[in-house]
Amino acid sequence: MKKIRYLILLVVLMGAFGFSPPADQPANFKPGSEPDGFRAIKWGTHISTVSDMVQVWENGDRKFYTRKGEDLEIGGAKLHQIIYVFWQERLMEVRVSILKNYDGSRDELLNFNIVKDICFEQFGEKKTPMLAREQYAWIGEKTRVHLGRGDLDSLRLVVGSVELANQKTAMDHKKIEQEEKHRKQIVREARAF
Repeated sequence: MKKIRYLILLVVLMGAFGFSPPADQPANFKPGSEPDGFRAIKWGTHISTVSDMVQVWENGDRKFYTRKGEDLEIGGAKLHQIIYVFWQERLMEVRVSILKNYDGSRDELLNFNIVKDICFEQFGEKKTPMLAREQYAWIGEKTRVHLGRGDLDSLRLVVGSVELANQKTAMDHKKIEQEEKHRKQIVREARAF
């Protein structure tokens, strides 16, 4: 049962935070291209220092914000939404939903392809998509970037802090261990019916 919980947590965290490289894997950003945040907000910036943020929801220990007056474009590509994810009041991740704009004559999603071209130019080109789908990742010492086109309903760019994601994963793991230990203690002390 315990192994299943850890496996489920691992799968959820991989989906939420992308894939983390082994510690000995070198950064795969083009030299000098690794960002340290998103749109002039550095990873770890406290929410109180960022103006115009509006909280849109909360999930456990994470708070999700949009920014008033946000420019919903990247290099001319139209975006549906940009969500800033704060954990422990610090910027940990940014989730960008890319607006669907299918051009049947060229059989392509224009906005997604613009963002992909920008990422390839800025971070370095990826020759083949991960998992035989249009899923691309750049992972460095400070930042990880994941660009994905799962289907027409899921066009996303996720940019996040490697350090904060690792801290959150470690804390989540410790919390699960503590909950498991507490549950076992309750079971040991419980009396039969």
